[in-house]
Amino acid sequence: MKLLKPNLISGEVLTLIEEAKKEVVLVSPYVKISKWFRLVDKLKEAIKRGVKITFYVREGEKETVKEVEKLGLIPLQIKNLHSKIYFNEKYAVVSSLNLLLSSEINSLEIAYKTSNIREYNELCEYKSTYLKTNIEKEKIAKRSKEVEKRLIEDDSFVFKAKTYSTKWKNDICDELSMFLSRKVDVIYREEYCVETNNIYQFAIDKRTRVLKISGIFTQKEFHKAKTQKEAFIDETGMDISFFYGNYQAYNTIIGKSDSCFSDVSINNMYKYEQDEIVNTIVLFVKAVERFKKNNS
Repeated sequence: MKLLKPNLISGEVLTLIEEAKKEVVLVSPYVKISKWFRLVDKLKEAIKRGVKITFYVREGEKETVKEVEKLGLIPLQIKNLHSKIYFNEKYAVVSSLNLLLSSEINSLEIAYKTSNIREYNELCEYKSTYLKTNIEKEKIAKRSKEVEKRLIEDDSFVFKAKTYSTKWKNDICDELSMFLSRKVDVIYREEYCVETNNIYQFAIDKRTRVLKISGIFTQKEFHKAKTQKEAFIDETGMDISFFYGNYQAYNTIIGKSDSCFSDVSINNMYKYEQDEIVNTIVLFVKAVERFKKNNS
């Protein structure tokens, strides 16, 4: 970890947002940024670039929730949250700094920036372990409906209301068919499957609302793949685990998304959520197929 000087901390957070290409995660119990114009501008620019922004805040802080919703984002409320961590897809900053303009101007803060993938993954593990499990799904669903109405009524919001769509399946097929130079199908057999020469099952977990996807390995591939777990994490951006198939079960690699989603049905999600799911599935399948090709 690299210690940041107090006068550089807010600048590092702004740079983190500016450099994000896929995702920004902001963990700040208290938020008051409507007059912190540089930060608001960086967030709006990131949203316009298609960056997925996830905002964790302290449960019950009504003013904080309103501040986040002004950006067209749905804050995820965590009971007793006191952590302050800021992520993009490459590095993170852990700090004493809340996203408050008053803290930026008046407070003496401390922060560290990750220096390597191990430190980054440790913070990601903290996030997935301690933040996801405390989210009250019923409250998120209720808040989603409230924000959804405002998305329809207010053109200043970036994200529009949900519409039923199955186009995401075609997007997966098109991307992977081009990559593999052969026909790829997405079909439904109890769960959705991507069919290449391999079978990749995927679904949204009903309890945690994260995307789970699995692929199959031969015995030889399985043992080699386990030694390259970090490479799979880097390529997919997912939490990766391996399951040894005793008896008649298959040896599998399993990926879990970092993000949780607004619905258990992909067809009923926001367009930006569907886009994220398409990208995540495509990255996972590409990583496994590439490994298989290099180890055939």
